[in-house]
Amino acid sequence: MCLGSRLFQSIQLATKPQFTGAGPFIELPTFNALGKSSNLLNVTIPSSSYLSIKSGSLVAIDGDLDLLVSYSKSLPNSITYSEVYTQSPVSIILNGNDNYSVIDIEDKSERWLVLDATNVIAWSGYTLELEPISIVSKLSSLKSQGKGTLVLQGSDQLFNITVEEGEQMLINPNTLIATNSSVEFCSVKSPSILSTISWPKITFPKLSRSGILGVIPGYYDQFKHKLAKQLAELGVSKSMDSVRSSVHQFMTTVRSGWDYVKMNLFDLLSPKPIYVKVQGPCKLLIKNTPPMSNRKMFTKQEIHGIFKR
Repeated sequence: MCLGSRLFQSIQLATKPQFTGAGPFIELPTFNALGKSSNLLNVTIPSSSYLSIKSGSLVAIDGDLDLLVSYSKSLPNSITYSEVYTQSPVSIILNGNDNYSVIDIEDKSERWLVLDATNVIAWSGYTLELEPISIVSKLSSLKSQGKGTLVLQGSDQLFNITVEEGEQMLINPNTLIATNSSVEFCSVKSPSILSTISWPKITFPKLSRSGILGVIPGYYDQFKHKLAKQLAELGVSKSMDSVRSSVHQFMTTVRSGWDYVKMNLFDLLSPKPIYVKVQGPCKLLIKNTPPMSNRKMFTKQEIHGIFKR
């Protein structure tokens, strides 16, 4: 018996709600973390209430299963979830990562952006909806609309940060879970490999535009006009148009190759980390996670576009 008491920890579930999710005295679902590591979440659902939960996160149910209905739904390019409706009070347990954060959205004009939709565990509220939004190609993001409760998870320690009016903050995008502010990606230039090399300074003499050097452009224009006239008389102007078209196509290919070299070589030699820039007043939910390479979060085109700003 001593061994069993060490292996299994007694968990006290929250009391089932007495009111319902309908009528004049509405009671909404409540959320409570369980255990020392808080990797279990106890949700109490009043009668006649709805709760949306991430598929695969439900561990246990305390209540009458005959009075509980679940519908499987999905958001475009995002997460699959179950919408639970119960006709009697129930208590359920959800399993996720190490830490949870419960965000109560009381102002319908307040909209929260969740950068990675996989961090959403559950949400409730009669007017709360989550809409897909495109932020970066490698992540499925969501934005809230309406009032309700949003439950998010993080694999590391979570922090709630308030950015005051007039303040600006740069955040490692890998650490940002959610914010009620618009986001903008920017880069902060750091010393590159090329900047550490001492290059010799070469100065070229300025050529005068007077005298014989000044008349060269004029002679060149006359020569070009005369050559074009003679070619037209010989009937080879169409051939020259074909040559010009081929040269233009070649230069386009060269420019494309140059852009490829810039994205794949110069951006590597110039290690500029990318940050999320937010402007106060706003709220942030971040996790204590080490930074990751730009290329693990952004495409080459996105990185190049941010660096050009």
